[in-house]
Amino acid sequence: MKKIMLIFLSLFLLTGCTAEYTLNIDEKMDNFEENLTLSANINSDDYDYLKNYDRPKPIDYKITGYSETDEKMDGVIYYDLYKKDDYDKTSLTYSYNFSRSQFLNSGIVHTCFSGITYFTDDQDNTTIKTSSGFQCFSKYPPLEEVVVKIVTKKNVVYHNADSVKDNTYTWRIKKNNENRNIHIIVNEKKSEETVKSSTYMMIAGICILGFILLILIIVIYKNGKYNGK
Repeated sequence: MKKIMLIFLSLFLLTGCTAEYTLNIDEKMDNFEENLTLSANINSDDYDYLKNYDRPKPIDYKITGYSETDEKMDGVIYYDLYKKDDYDKTSLTYSYNFSRSQFLNSGIVHTCFSGITYFTDDQDNTTIKTSSGFQCFSKYPPLEEVVVKIVTKKNVVYHNADSVKDNTYTWRIKKNNENRNIHIIVNEKKSEETVKSSTYMMIAGICILGFILLILIIVIYKNGKYNGK
């Protein structure tokens, strides 16, 4: 287990290497697409190492006996690995589409967090929460920041993200704030579109009601004015 963590972290925390983690949650909350992209500038000391680092990574952090060679073990599921070379940098992306039950054992999440909680309450609110403390900073001092993004069209009732744009919730975990965690609560029955539609309908209903009341007031005023003559 320790060997898996050290192998992955040695890639994850290269000097001059940037890291961005993205989790896309589908409408039904059944599929969790996980992507980790690592990039290094061509002029950095780690360019050649990162460019040629294509060893398979198990999706489950509990896998033991992981080999340091390029060979995969029978019966073990691995992340898909995509490599891209540009004129000034190279990047590696590890990707896998998890089921709901598989995601709790994500090899990437457990690399830097000691645990993750996932549960749904009786109001259909689903909580996704990691443990506090980003462990990678203490083990690998060169790492300064990791960007974490969660993308969902569901109605988010709580989050501790640093910023939100459209359906993307972004955390920037920095070395000077390593005790924080990832915490988001979404409602499984409602999407952002459903909430917006309900809001628009409510506004439209208020406008219609206001218009009707205005007509009634005008009619009452005219009748009163007529009867007063």
